Amino acid sequence: MTALRKADRIVLTEHSDKHDSFDRVTSEANGPYHVYASHQLSAGERKHLIDAVAAVDPQAGPSTLCMFLPHHAVDFYAGEQRDSRLEICFTCGEIEWDAAANASYPQELVGVFSRLAKQSGMKTDQNWEKKLKNVQASQ
Repeated sequence: MTALRKADRIVLTEHSDKHDSFDRVTSEANGPYHVYASHQLSAGERKHLIDAVAAVDPQAGPSTLCMFLPHHAVDFYAGEQRDSRLEICFTCGEIEWDAAANASYPQELVGVFSRLAKQSGMKTDQNWEKKLKNVQASQ
């Protein structure tokens, strides 16, 4: 919650994951990082997000056995420098924040970020491999 309040700006992104491109010859996930969409939160959106996060039951949800493949991130900035990044995998409902290693987060928090992504015109569930191929083909 402190990161939300103290950030000079907050930016939500929809992006590729290295596992979206799999090299069958080397058996490596080596896909490029590509930003599909980016949205800087307005003052109103930021206030709404702070209120929504504050309303979440702090009880952490159970961990899943899903492979963490994040396609969304929330970046917190101090001036022009990114202060921290919260990565979200809506497929498995997991969150990883580089400012709090090995922390667990309430499942309800994933819903807060899912609504934010959708309100920002982003998709939370799609064929990410196909999306990356389409972007690469159009470049």
